[in-house]
Amino acid sequence: MATLQVAEDAPDLQAILADLDFDFRLERIPSPPGVSWFNLLVNARRGQRRCALIAHRLLNALHSISRSGDLPSFRIIAGERWLQSPEPGDDTHRIESREEEWRFEGP
Repeated sequence: MATLQVAEDAPDLQAILADLDFDFRLERIPSPPGVSWFNLLVNARRGQRRCALIAHRLLNALHSISRSGDLPSFRIIAGERWLQSPEPGDDTHRIESREEEWRFEGP
């Protein structure tokens, strides 16, 4: 759904999002020195719209935390479109149909 960046010494994203009751996971991927990159993956079993809403809520929560200064070097590397709330019938947030349970659209 999105690729995120935080400072290498930033608080643990898993811990920050642990209390949220959304069906998602963060997958650490190789990154340049000094930062950590993560793929945000959302379970799409409950439908395309729900998947888009979860991505929207998670990224907006992280974006808000970063604006307060509590998430150094936070940046959305790919997937900025998920910051906008999906509207019914809006294919901007279209997720291609695949057989996998987890969806990721990377950079």
